Amino acid sequence: MSSNGVLKLFIAYAGQDAAYCHQLRQHLAALERMEQVQIWYDGEIVAGQDWETELLNHLQTADIILLLVSPDFIASDFCYETLFPIAIKMHKSQTATVVPVIIRQCIWEETLLGKMKPLPKNGVPPTNPAIWSSPDDGYAHIAHELSLMVNAELQKRGLLPQEEGSVTRPINKFKQGKVLYLVPEQMQVLKKHICLIRIAPEDINPELLKERLKNATDAVIESIRIDSIMKAEIIDDTNGEAFEIDRIGELEQPIEEDNYTEWRYHVTPHKEGVYNLCIKVSILVKVAELSKFVYKDVVVLDRTIQVTTYTIEPQATDWRVANEVLPIQEATDFNITEVKNENEPTGNNRRLLARMLTAILAAVFFVPILSWAFLAEWVTPLYLKLAYDDHRTLQDDRIAVKKNGKWGFVNKWGIESTPTIYDEAYNFTNGIAMVKQNGKEVKLGRDTTQSLLQRMWNPIDFVIPDNLCANINCGAHGTCNPQTGKCNCKDGYTGDRCQTPPPKPDNLCKNINCGAHGTCNPQTGKCNCKDGYTGDRCQTPPPKPDNLCKNINCGVHGTCNPQTGKCNCKDGYTGDRCQTPPPKPDNPCSSINCGAHGTCNPQTGKCNCKDGYTGDRCQTPPQPPDVCAELRCNPVGTASCDAVKRKCICKPGYEGARCQIKTDPCSNVRCPVGKNCVNGQCVCPEGFTGKNCRTPVKCVNVDCGTHGNCNPETGECICKDGYTGNRCQTPPSKCANVVCDPNCPCDPKTGKCDCGID
Repeated sequence: MSSNGVLKLFIAYAGQDAAYCHQLRQHLAALERMEQVQIWYDGEIVAGQDWETELLNHLQTADIILLLVSPDFIASDFCYETLFPIAIKMHKSQTATVVPVIIRQCIWEETLLGKMKPLPKNGVPPTNPAIWSSPDDGYAHIAHELSLMVNAELQKRGLLPQEEGSVTRPINKFKQGKVLYLVPEQMQVLKKHICLIRIAPEDINPELLKERLKNATDAVIESIRIDSIMKAEIIDDTNGEAFEIDRIGELEQPIEEDNYTEWRYHVTPHKEGVYNLCIKVSILVKVAELSKFVYKDVVVLDRTIQVTTYTIEPQATDWRVANEVLPIQEATDFNITEVKNENEPTGNNRRLLARMLTAILAAVFFVPILSWAFLAEWVTPLYLKLAYDDHRTLQDDRIAVKKNGKWGFVNKWGIESTPTIYDEAYNFTNGIAMVKQNGKEVKLGRDTTQSLLQRMWNPIDFVIPDNLCANINCGAHGTCNPQTGKCNCKDGYTGDRCQTPPPKPDNLCKNINCGAHGTCNPQTGKCNCKDGYTGDRCQTPPPKPDNLCKNINCGVHGTCNPQTGKCNCKDGYTGDRCQTPPPKPDNPCSSINCGAHGTCNPQTGKCNCKDGYTGDRCQTPPQPPDVCAELRCNPVGTASCDAVKRKCICKPGYEGARCQIKTDPCSNVRCPVGKNCVNGQCVCPEGFTGKNCRTPVKCVNVDCGTHGNCNPETGECICKDGYTGNRCQTPPSKCANVVCDPNCPCDPKTGKCDCGID
């Protein structure tokens, strides 16, 4: 750990996985910016430094070691046989924490890595679309779990404050769940509409999520990650210009374990047109920031719903109904100013009389009517007590009343809408009530199209037949509502039969993101998915069948792709079954010279090289393989390289797959009794020789020079190359093999007979 209280994080990976390391490194940048960790990987090595020494030094001083596991990591001798054993030794001694990070699918469970808890959860790589909506989603999960691990370690070392009563969040706390959202695609202007968001654990039955929903078929259910506390918002994309949104209840709510949690919003459109509502679901994550804990939102669902708002032209007021009910008649032949009193003078007295008559008329007629119209909450119950045997409270603009043992309905002003002819009656809800007559259930509907005066003076309820949609054709852009017999239009269409197409906006796809597996349709603003993906944003991958290639025969010029079930053709062949051969050119080899070490392929016009030659014209001779370079053997500790076994042969005192670890050369040498190990060799103590080093050496002080060797048994010099003397110091005589006349002795300097003649 560094002296400034920052944990050292070491990333080990195979060279082929450099791109994955870079992606993870980007997501871990937040931990560095919070000055909690210092990240090191081999990309930090400066030119000229000893690569291996620097890497091992940083590994042995790390607090957290990330092993980016992939097929290349397991196949690498250096990663698996050098770095991995050192990391495991540090992990067992608790000097560092080792975390395997699965970045590519491989059989890591069958290795020693299978005994350790990996990231991401369940060892599923971030690139797996069945679990992660995008690789960033998986890498963000890894970064979050590492952040929790770092915070826990810093708190353990007393370097980060522990909130009172707080509990460190365990690794892998996020779990899968479901979200249901129901937002009408069509809304009437200035009318309040209910929009719902429900979140539940993954094991909750989807039918439970849809309970008590009026339009359950319009609800959308998706899989998301959930936590103990979440937020669900509906946001106006126009910043309040198109909609007024009221939330009913708390924004942040705990998630139930065995039921769903509901967010309810009342959405009221302000104007007519096509607008977007955004659904955003977030997890509240507790993170450390500036020596304290704060909660931050992590968005797990972000959807855009296109809503078409419309207006209904107001109907003409039916004054005939008011005239029939109001107890006032026009008297065109009556003029209050014509009332005369012969006993009183005209002028002020006449006006006073007129005012008195006006007040009397108002008290007799208008005041009760106004009280009845505007104070119905107090006036109507008094009237119902006198007119009926029993009554209930107002619900959905209707009051159930009972008379002579039969039930019916009146409006809030006490005007009858349904006569008292039913044996049982249930309150109205959303314009519909159930009643019973002679043991048979009957469904009543409330006419919601009436004007205010019509609803006040002449309320109408009607019997809903069993199938209101029998003769209703809403076309391809609408469905018939079985409760009202009217068309519920979609895709922006309007009209009593959804026959009027929506106005075409400038760009329906402006705020639509269909991801990598779909494209937005500019006519409808909806995603056209491909590759088998589904969902409103093409976010749901296709189910994987058992064997897509079961009935696919690609012939000898292609192979079936098990992921797509389509043929991958080769040799230039095409067609859905690779049945179409490539077009034959006239002579692609007419201007191609491949030399003596290659021949031109008439199909492709390219050179097929032989004898190990390479190049586009087979002009490059073969190079002897440098086995040591291929194996990256350490030149200091490597004695030789075995090209057959592809193995580095280490010098004494070195070991490892690349002879990179310096050791004691005598650590693995067992010498016989009496001998000692020196530089990896068994030798006798000075002055002794023999199998068990018991024979004294007589040659300790005997120097036989370069032309002799000392006999350890006798201590005498054994000369060679013709030298003589007790120390082999006398060179051989040139006259040794020369025979001369007695009168011509041999000259020892020249080795010739000297007869004294010049």
